[in-house]
Amino acid sequence: MEIFDPLAQIFIAQDQRPRHLEDVNLRTLDPVERALLVIDGTVTRFLEAYRMEPIDVVTLGQTEESLKKDHKWLELSQGHKVVSRRVLLRGRHSDRVYASAASLVDPERLKEAVKDKIGNMPKGLGRMLLSGRTEQYRELLWYGKEPPTDLPGDMRTLSSEYCLMRTYRIIVQGKPAMMITEWFELSGQ
Repeated sequence: MEIFDPLAQIFIAQDQRPRHLEDVNLRTLDPVERALLVIDGTVTRFLEAYRMEPIDVVTLGQTEESLKKDHKWLELSQGHKVVSRRVLLRGRHSDRVYASAASLVDPERLKEAVKDKIGNMPKGLGRMLLSGRTEQYRELLWYGKEPPTDLPGDMRTLSSEYCLMRTYRIIVQGKPAMMITEWFELSGQ
């Protein structure tokens, strides 16, 4: 009998993931963790429905910077200006951190209605795109697991031994406009 791998055709660059990421045994993930890997809608809304509490997007940092080298996945050249953003998804009532995320955004590839919100984003990027009625799709790149100690300093709030992570890009008008990496607490690994 063939072993079924539900992620085999979904992540287009799994073979190009960063070397420090460890393999994930999909059979040991709980259903919510598997869903978090493949969801292509807004993670915040999914977590709100699952956890039955509002989720606040807490911005840890947001800066405009120039790319130090060509960026393959955003298809941008060295020197191009992008917005770098780091956030936590925190339960409003429980104060529990459910996820961390880091993103690179090319504002030039976004609609004007959305571009204006980049400087002040109280919502997550997915909700910002939805509220701006931006036609887009997500292209899942890779996933793995890593210890929270490998995360950037202010994002190390997830308490598990390992974090489940995934990276994807958001395509707007046929061009990659955002690259997002998300980390989730991993229960069974």
